[in-house]
Amino acid sequence: MTPFSIALKAMVQHFRRREDGSVLTEFVIVLPLLIWAWAALFGYWDAYSASNRMQKATFNVADALSRSATTVDAPTLNGMKAFFDFMNRTGDPSQLRFTNIQWTDADHSYKVLWSYSPGNQMAPLTDADLLSIKAKVPDLVDLETLLIVESKVEYRAPLTASSIGGLFYGLGDRNMTEFVATRPRFMLNVCFTGVACT
Repeated sequence: MTPFSIALKAMVQHFRRREDGSVLTEFVIVLPLLIWAWAALFGYWDAYSASNRMQKATFNVADALSRSATTVDAPTLNGMKAFFDFMNRTGDPSQLRFTNIQWTDADHSYKVLWSYSPGNQMAPLTDADLLSIKAKVPDLVDLETLLIVESKVEYRAPLTASSIGGLFYGLGDRNMTEFVATRPRFMLNVCFTGVACT
């Protein structure tokens, strides 16, 4: 070994054994990772929290509707929408649609008895639309009815893709939806004012 290679080897070993360093340098290296982790945790926590609140609000509204002991009307369903918004607590734009469907063995199909959305924010559900949601609907016996509550919330992320954090973890504004199907509790059929009840 040449004296140069011996000196170089000693320098490398000495450098490798050293444990001192600049705290400021290490902090600058780790800071972007800490900011990203904080933004990602905050963003995902907020999204899951909003989704959880919306799910619970939808189930509560569906449960209240299923306990109706009389015919419901537009003001009643509008009040349930206000209740949904109160429970949701986000202030994000929301939509609800209430639908009553019935199964008939003779036709071997579901049919819509009535469908209503407060403020006409969502188009009424039709018999043709039922084909696309058939997998979500439980099996019914002949002439049994089922209440469906669908909710949609335009979630606004606190950290958007244009802000730091949102750019890296990719969680931006999105539409959150929920679908709840429940049977009437106290009546065979929950009717809607002005619509023939079978």
